[in-house]
Amino acid sequence: MMKKIIDYLLSNDLAEIAKRGRKELKSIVIDSKKFRYNKDKPISNVLTKKLLTVKKANEYRSYALNKAKDASVKEKSKTY
Repeated sequence: MMKKIIDYLLSNDLAEIAKRGRKELKSIVIDSKKFRYNKDKPISNVLTKKLLTVKKANEYRSYALNKAKDASVKEKSKTY
């Protein structure tokens, strides 16, 4: 679930994965704050709390609602 929120933030340029040259570091920057983030390991508690606040924001709620509507429309079009 939290991976979806991170994907949303990265795709909408609300967050970025810190880089040094071409190498991606093990941190993510959200609202100009750095959080430890490694794709292969579990998400830290501090980052989880930040993602929960993002999840409660109206922008993310409308994004999730629109995505769910699109999925249901595709589902209905397959049945007809």
